[in-house]
Amino acid sequence: MITDDIVIEPLTKEAIPLLRDFAPPEWNSPLDRFLTFHWGQPYFQAWIARLDGQITGVGNIIRHETSGWLGNIIVAPPFRRQGLGQGITEHLIDQLRAAGRKSLLLVATAMGEPVYRRIGFEVSVVYRFFKGEPPPMQPDSALRPLVPADRAAALELDRIVSGEERTPLVSRFLETGWVYQADPGATIRGVFLPAFAMGLVSALDEEAGLTLLKFKLAHNGGKVVIPEANKAAIGLARQLGFQEYLAAPRMHLGPEVPWQPHLVFSRASGYCG
Repeated sequence: MITDDIVIEPLTKEAIPLLRDFAPPEWNSPLDRFLTFHWGQPYFQAWIARLDGQITGVGNIIRHETSGWLGNIIVAPPFRRQGLGQGITEHLIDQLRAAGRKSLLLVATAMGEPVYRRIGFEVSVVYRFFKGEPPPMQPDSALRPLVPADRAAALELDRIVSGEERTPLVSRFLETGWVYQADPGATIRGVFLPAFAMGLVSALDEEAGLTLLKFKLAHNGGKVVIPEANKAAIGLARQLGFQEYLAAPRMHLGPEVPWQPHLVFSRASGYCG
């Protein structure tokens, strides 16, 4: 069991390099890069657990206007199954609740899901992970780079689809984004943010979403994560020969946000949706 000798303390910038290889190898994601990117942002905070000076665990939160995400809750292998993961999770929950966030969200690994269920998290949807060979790039006149004049429309589309006000986070990825706009002056019906983790694709309808999804798969790699509620996106992935290799639940504590999972054609990352 977790003991009083374990101390949970705010992560310092100097400690970030020590966490480079802390994430499980199958995540294929250097933790130090993630922490450095978000370090110092008003929406972000991280903590580490220490025992006799050794880092034994880590976890972070991302705060949106009324909701909050828990992410990267990792315990070093020698310290697992001793209650440390639950201790870190409860610490993050306390921080978000103290900040007034009522909808708490996360995406669970197979190891973490039983811990989160014990605390009271419930499953709202399952994400399906696919990988395959990127399809050839197909030009489409409805696709164009996102320009500064699109900013307000892109952020409003994100609010509709995600059910969250997360402008400080999403704004950091708009510069290299793409939009689906059938005709000049028409409503922007979809947005692709290739720099946002695995590449976020949100759209108001299937035509825009599937076009952007094909572009995403050709543009930035042969992996995609799709909510099971988006049958059209999953159907396209399978049609293109992509194979499912993993499933993970999105879970909530408190009310789930009013998001639209059938309009998420490619999830960005588990730490924010």
